[in-house]
Amino acid sequence: MNPTTVDKVRTQYSSAVTLANSVLFTASAGSAAFCLYCIASHKDHLYLRLAPAMIGIAAPLLMKFRPVFRLMAAAVVIGLGVGLYVAQGFALMLVDPDRPALQALEKEAKAARVPFDGRTRIQVIEDLRSQGVAAYPPFYPYLLLDAPLRVDGEPTIALSSIANITAVCCNDSGQYLEYKTDEHGFANPAGSWSQRSIDMALVGASSAVGESVPQADNLLSQLRVRYPSAMTVGAGGNGPLLELASIREYLTLVKPKRVVWLFAESHTPEYLEAESHTPALLRYLDASYKQGLLEKQDSLNQAITGYFNSGIQTELAEEAPPRLAKDFLLLKTFRTVMYYYVTAKTAKPRPFQFNSEVYEQALREGRRMVNSWGGTVTLAYFPDSSRYAGICIYTPALRQLYDRTHEAFMKVANKLDIPVVDLSRSFPDVPAAQSAINTQYFYPYPAHYKPAGYHLAGKEILSALEKLP
Repeated sequence: MNPTTVDKVRTQYSSAVTLANSVLFTASAGSAAFCLYCIASHKDHLYLRLAPAMIGIAAPLLMKFRPVFRLMAAAVVIGLGVGLYVAQGFALMLVDPDRPALQALEKEAKAARVPFDGRTRIQVIEDLRSQGVAAYPPFYPYLLLDAPLRVDGEPTIALSSIANITAVCCNDSGQYLEYKTDEHGFANPAGSWSQRSIDMALVGASSAVGESVPQADNLLSQLRVRYPSAMTVGAGGNGPLLELASIREYLTLVKPKRVVWLFAESHTPEYLEAESHTPALLRYLDASYKQGLLEKQDSLNQAITGYFNSGIQTELAEEAPPRLAKDFLLLKTFRTVMYYYVTAKTAKPRPFQFNSEVYEQALREGRRMVNSWGGTVTLAYFPDSSRYAGICIYTPALRQLYDRTHEAFMKVANKLDIPVVDLSRSFPDVPAAQSAINTQYFYPYPAHYKPAGYHLAGKEILSALEKLP
């Protein structure tokens, strides 16, 4: 081999080694950046565990090997990178984690002869706004427990939405639920707070709002047949402490004769777990604590409007080309698939947790307030559809979890001597082979009750209340 050729080969080899070193250092730096991104975004799964190993071991170790090994390692890294982005491309084309739920929803809507609305909620809101309607998503107080809104310069836990707007809620049946909020942002008819005498108030989470069904079919409408002035201070995601706060901040104004306090079998223990670690909510166990939200409605409207508009703009930006490019570079779809099929599928279920001590304190204080104006409290136990064999995501283990929840709930209610309407006994508890009987009440996927389910719940509550003093 002549000297010129040798020099050329050496130059090419040197360039290849330099490129390999750059690839390895870039991969390590990229892994470090991705690790920090996972930590900052609270993505504690597969990549967060792999990234530190790549950062701390790969590049320094490989630098001690002969150049030929670094060349081979760089080739492997390049191959892995190309493979990951090819997998990302296929995931974008073939995998949609939301598709099974949407297909089930569309199938159910077709069976019920309900026109299926395939728009996203943001699209519905934008369409309504183009028609001059003040439309917003529903407000969920629990989402802001760690970062309360600032109202009049003070951190404030808001308990209701913007007053006098159209809330675009969930789509469990094929059509989006829309409802008007009252003068304090709850799902009541306008003027509800000006009534002199209130027969009943509902306190609870999404079931107290009537999510998933038209207003004529929700629980409140069923109760208004007997109690025409009945109203709700419910909000999606509320747990016992947020519900206690709603009683003190709002129901002390109208002093309802009956308060029906809902307990959601599948969610209340989870909501309470988060609330019991929120010092601002625990203050409501002190009888003297109050935020004075009734007097801050205008300021609340402004703060919540700003929160909603910021969130809507963020969601719209997620569909813009720059965000789509960022998601592609960060392998978002591929990571979602890996999380779903690796981490989520293999994760061990959380042990049963129900903070019955805090629940008892919340009930005791809520009852004290209601009794102080001459009212009474009745608890209503709302079973999840998956309690019943053959419905939704039923499993024997899940049924056992719900039975333990029911036992703990009844123990507290009996200790405080508060009447209970146990709706878990109202729906047919039959073997899976006979589960079709319950399909009239529940959707076949995780959702709220169907109209017939709310109707039955309302009937059972009214019947039970008639037997109480």
